[in-house]
Amino acid sequence: MKKKKVLISLILIAFFSTLMYSCTAPTNLTSWKDATFNKKLSKILVVALIKDLEFRKAYENQLVYAFKIEGVTAATSLTLLPYNEPITKSDLDKLVTDGKYDGLMILKYQGTKTTDVVRSSYYDYYSDWYGYQRGPAYIERHQTVKMENILFSVEQKKAVWAGQTKTRNAWNADELAKSVSDEIILSLKEEKLIKQ
Repeated sequence: MKKKKVLISLILIAFFSTLMYSCTAPTNLTSWKDATFNKKLSKILVVALIKDLEFRKAYENQLVYAFKIEGVTAATSLTLLPYNEPITKSDLDKLVTDGKYDGLMILKYQGTKTTDVVRSSYYDYYSDWYGYQRGPAYIERHQTVKMENILFSVEQKKAVWAGQTKTRNAWNADELAKSVSDEIILSLKEEKLIKQ
């Protein structure tokens, strides 16, 4: 009886994990790492340079949450700076110095591209084709959001990792932020830039 409960629990965990993963918008990440940098950062300030407050909150909160899951101390700039004023270099310098951060993650919105794809509804095999050759065409609209993501070493005052993300067909700010954050964290772990 106990084995049966364990098996059912494992099946449910696998099912819900698959369901959660399949609900995330696909994100492609291309990245670069400074080959001379070999430290692991443990306290990172996250700053999203996005005018839309909803998207800025989503990106900063999701990335901070993802860092914390990995054991990295992180904070959002929204908790430390007013959201309705431009962020200056001196603001960031003061924040990282006062907060004793060893890393600064900057996320910058680069734009959204909308692509329309016209699909024809021809039928693939003859039994459906006979007597009815073609239905009306339809249009699929796809949106791709591009972000630039840069991790700076505060001590060395230089970029140590950079990545560009392209996320396709995210339904809302939270889904977009989660998809991007997952890819960033995965890359930073692979490059050994944060604790694992």
